[in-house]
Amino acid sequence: MNGIPFWKDTEGTLYYYESSVTPTPESRIALGTEADGLFPDWKDRLAAPLENYRAAEKPRVRILDTSKRT
Repeated sequence: MNGIPFWKDTEGTLYYYESSVTPTPESRIALGTEADGLFPDWKDRLAAPLENYRAAEKPRVRILDTSKRT
């Protein structure tokens, strides 16, 4: 929804998730409902997971695609 991956429960509540595994009640973050869309504070709800993700990221080598050079 709006570019945000989500999981929907049987009641139509939308939850953010980071993998293909169904989120547990402890790990899921409610972002809105199917009927009403995203909650106004959805960005605030994702602030801590985003901060944790960024803190855990490590620099990595990127492979340069030389096949498109002329």
